[in-house]
Amino acid sequence: MKKFVVFLILLIFFIIGVKATEIDPNIKEAYTEQLKSLDINKVKNVLPKKARDSLNAIGLDNLELGNFIDLKYSRIIKEIGKEIKSRISIFSVMPILAVIFLSALIKNFKISSSLKNISQVIDIISLICISVSIINPIVRFISESSVIINAAANFTMGIVPVLTGIMIATGRALSATSYHALVIFAGQVVSYLSANFLIPVMNTLLGISLISSISSRLNIENLCLTIQKSIKILLKALASIFTGLLTVQNLIGNCADTLGKSTWKLTIDSCVPIVGGAVSDAVHTMGSCLDLLKTSLGAFGIIAGSLIFLPVIVECFLWVLLLNICLFVSDIFELKKISALIKSTVNVISVLLAIIVCIITVLIVSIGIILIIGR
Repeated sequence: MKKFVVFLILLIFFIIGVKATEIDPNIKEAYTEQLKSLDINKVKNVLPKKARDSLNAIGLDNLELGNFIDLKYSRIIKEIGKEIKSRISIFSVMPILAVIFLSALIKNFKISSSLKNISQVIDIISLICISVSIINPIVRFISESSVIINAAANFTMGIVPVLTGIMIATGRALSATSYHALVIFAGQVVSYLSANFLIPVMNTLLGISLISSISSRLNIENLCLTIQKSIKILLKALASIFTGLLTVQNLIGNCADTLGKSTWKLTIDSCVPIVGGAVSDAVHTMGSCLDLLKTSLGAFGIIAGSLIFLPVIVECFLWVLLLNICLFVSDIFELKKISALIKSTVNVISVLLAIIVCIITVLIVSIGIILIIGR
């Protein structure tokens, strides 16, 4: 997780940290003409409304070069802060803290009154109350995460054809074909899995985790941990296979496309008398403008994709933080069963966070690879 956060911060600095003092008017004019030929609004309309509002708030309402150059860190930090304020607060876990304090108080009273027979009853009632407080918001959060993952997959399938078209226009047909096929396939798989498997699997895992903590007769805590570890290992393997395959395909395709472009440029220089060099230089200049447009669109895709996941990532971190506070309080009073229940819930949220981080990493890497290799 720490590596992902560092990677994301460095990526944002890389994208928006370079400031240009002035843009050549000719380049800006050619870029604007090419931008008008693309229907970018269709890509933006695929984004959720909250992501579009966030893009407008940080100054990326369109793909003009000035918007990228004038992008400020303060706007991004302000948008993240606004998102944190709009998500859950400490009051979301107040019922859990209340049950912890009440359970600790009753247990102390039980000890002083020698009423040891009600110990198990107190534990079960406390666990049931905490489970009721946890289930509703976590299930809602899982459902919201599924919707956002599906929206991110739709956004990917919307921006990939545009990037592919630009790559074909710059003479990189082989790279574009392999990139388009693999990323569209991955987007369809993610969309299908998020719609049909994510909600039931995560809800089932949450239910099993809660039951294993409440029932002393069902010792299935190791099963829950095994499932959670298996999901994380599977995600790492799938992400590694996808990015590796995408990298190899585009490296090979890029070599073939580069050879083809060099041959084509040499043919023009040799076969077209007098003006052959000027024609090839003009085509090269136009291709450079298209590369600039592709880079801008790729940067827009990375930032927009990150903003799609911003609400759920923020809520994930807040849930983990607040539940760990509850866990700390529970450990102080030595309420082991309540601590085990909270730990199980945190583990489920960590699995969901791993899924989200895997998807956003694949989205960012898939766009980043095509921007780097396609140069």
